[in-house]
Amino acid sequence: SVSVVSEDVVRARLPKWSTRQDCRPPLASLIALLDEASTATIAMRDRSGRFGVSVTLSGVVASDAPIIAADTILPVSPSPRKIGGTLAFADVDVFANDSLVLRGHHIKFLPGGFLMDNVDHPLLRPVTEAIISRLPLHERETRDPSFTADMKVSKTICNPLGGLHGGAACMIAERAASGHDPRNRFPASMHVRLLAS
Repeated sequence: SVSVVSEDVVRARLPKWSTRQDCRPPLASLIALLDEASTATIAMRDRSGRFGVSVTLSGVVASDAPIIAADTILPVSPSPRKIGGTLAFADVDVFANDSLVLRGHHIKFLPGGFLMDNVDHPLLRPVTEAIISRLPLHERETRDPSFTADMKVSKTICNPLGGLHGGAACMIAERAASGHDPRNRFPASMHVRLLAS
């Protein structure tokens, strides 16, 4: 859960299900918290209060990051660099025990007006779904030592425009990366691009 303390500080509880057995910082969970915290701050500072949709999320765990136990409340410091007409850029730091755990970046698309106000309206939902279903999806070629994973995506982990929520995309990426490594190592950095090119 995320609670806004001020425009500069958000407190986020690291859920039990997302912690690692070795208590090392769970990269994807931290980036998901970064997503929520920066989204709340961007919406508070945006004149129209738009939440937007994640375009990219990235983060790097500090090399000397402290151990993080389940249910720890982490201070998150989002710093929006620019909030424009269609894009917002934010730098975000996550701390534990007054030590930096993760430094990340977030870019959001901020659609406004009629589209965002009505994208999930019951009368327009069939039109929205028809548009989203026509978006181009590109298959990627897989070769050794690559790894492919499938996951059923439901509306509960999608954004208002029907795409996969940024935090969920990070969780899937980390799970796939750690599942492929025979030593089950977890990544220390991640960059997820959420829009098809």
